[in-house]
Amino acid sequence: MGYRLLLITKNFGMKINKLLGIIVLGLLLSGNVFAANNLKGIKSFSLIVIHDGKCGGQKFREDLTTSAKYILGNTKINLNKGFVPNSENLRITILTAASKDTCASHYALDVFHTNLVENSTGNKYIGTTSSYSDTGVQLSSPVTDHKKHIIEQVELSLKKFVVAWTEAQK
Repeated sequence: MGYRLLLITKNFGMKINKLLGIIVLGLLLSGNVFAANNLKGIKSFSLIVIHDGKCGGQKFREDLTTSAKYILGNTKINLNKGFVPNSENLRITILTAASKDTCASHYALDVFHTNLVENSTGNKYIGTTSSYSDTGVQLSSPVTDHKKHIIEQVELSLKKFVVAWTEAQK
């Protein structure tokens, strides 16, 4: 009996640690960087949606993708069909952890392209150059509300991006 209680406590503690880790990581990485000047002249993007983790047994990558395509489809932004080399990428990343009654997600929307980068010592490597970034953290309890809340936050982030992109094109 004591051993079983220890296992339950240990597993619960591991989930709480993961949940707290995502919250701390989210707070460290949170902040909005609006680099609208770097969006000037960019007309098309490859959409990448990543969701790691589950909340209440749910993953919501497909719902996020549909929402992003709907919002961006009502703008002058062109979405590439699949990955296009040497193009701008619009990436939505969600990292989720859950306990029995609470879910936490760190979300990030960033625009980047991959290219040859040179560091301060002159060494060249393949890296990314970011044009735009917006991040945040969403906590939800009960877990049944988390999917709705995180999709609302990502939609708001996408709308901010569309406004920044539109202003950069002027």
